[in-house]
Amino acid sequence: MANCVILVYGCRMDTNELVEVARGRVLARSGKGRAIREGANLSLRELARAVGVDASTLSLWERGRTRPRADAARRWEAALGRISEALRS
Repeated sequence: MANCVILVYGCRMDTNELVEVARGRVLARSGKGRAIREGANLSLRELARAVGVDASTLSLWERGRTRPRADAARRWEAALGRISEALRS
């Protein structure tokens, strides 16, 4: 099956990008994102800077108070994925 293009909030996303968004939002809702960050001994400010958001925004995600927008969810998921890989090696 070819990658489909899906319109989400006016943005075109293929199915791989949509999966990245979903993963980022699950990391926010489940608390796993915070656990990964703390396991890597990173501050909110450090990770927020890498993702391109304010530390207060990242804090809201980690506490499940808000969910990241699609583009930010993808960046957060990518950053946490790289951090997780580094912790496993």
